[in-house]
Amino acid sequence: FDVESTKKSQQMIEKMKQSFEEKKQEKSLLESEGQKVNESIDDLQISETNSREAIMKKQLQKNNYQNDKRFAGLFEQKAQIESQIKVEEDKNLINKIGECEKKKKNIEKEREKNESDRMKFEGQLEEIKKSIKKAEEKKKNIGNDGKLEQEYDYLTFLKIGQTNVISDLNKIIVSVDSAMAKYHEEKMKEINNTIHDLWDGIYIANDITDVKIIADVEEKKTTTRRNFSYRVVMVKDNVEMDMRGRCSMGQKALASLIIRIALAKTFCTKCAVLALDEPTINLDADHCSNLATQLVKLLSDDGKLAQFQIFLITHDQDFVKKMKDFGNEFYRIDRDQNNCSCVKREITSTLL
Repeated sequence: FDVESTKKSQQMIEKMKQSFEEKKQEKSLLESEGQKVNESIDDLQISETNSREAIMKKQLQKNNYQNDKRFAGLFEQKAQIESQIKVEEDKNLINKIGECEKKKKNIEKEREKNESDRMKFEGQLEEIKKSIKKAEEKKKNIGNDGKLEQEYDYLTFLKIGQTNVISDLNKIIVSVDSAMAKYHEEKMKEINNTIHDLWDGIYIANDITDVKIIADVEEKKTTTRRNFSYRVVMVKDNVEMDMRGRCSMGQKALASLIIRIALAKTFCTKCAVLALDEPTINLDADHCSNLATQLVKLLSDDGKLAQFQIFLITHDQDFVKKMKDFGNEFYRIDRDQNNCSCVKREITSTLL
């Protein structure tokens, strides 16, 4: 038992020695590799240092290049600015030259005008001198024959006559102006009365109770003549408002038609002709019927337009039918077989 144990112990010792040798060799290899690694690290550090130096050189070169480029740009910018400054200076110089030329021309024109005025005044002065000389010669030639007294009396009477004529003319102007103002007031009253009657007889709604023409006096200091500006107003509850921009197209058309009839009735008695072109435009059926009734009433024998000859131009056959009491015939413009316009006389009763 002891021999075997000893033998096993020796074998173990041998294995341990062998393992120790192997570990020793591995250690030597590791130390050798570690040395190589250290050498590699040293080489890498040297390479890193060289690379850093190379990078620093490149960065320095880059900075120098950028500085050079920036300097070149600044130099170019400086050149551009100097060029612009020169251009602006040239422009300013040209403008100043132009202004000087303009001032020179103005001064020359003023000098020419002054020279012309001077010559004109010299001519007037010569005329005055001649008049003075002529008057002095006339004074010397006047004797004791009384001609000077006669001329004085004549001029005195002439002045008195002119003064009286001017006074009479001023009185006539005042009288005529007063008469014209009175005539204008009467005619405006007559026109507005006619407008009131027609509007009251034709217009159906109650939003506008009356329509008037207002005459505003425009005072001008340059002349004594009166000038009027006219405007059309509508009345509701005794409140007047301008119709412009406040009424519909139908109200505007009806007001225009009524104003035309009122003006014709007031001012066209010596030339009693009235033409109405499409009087029913923008009017509804009720207003068309009322308009026809009022026209027939005005044009009747005892109407306010009895002496008028009226021409109605319309496409509205219903309106023509409503006017049958005024006339039994009407004229229609049509086209014949050759597509040419022709005028036909027809009977009002033929309209359906």
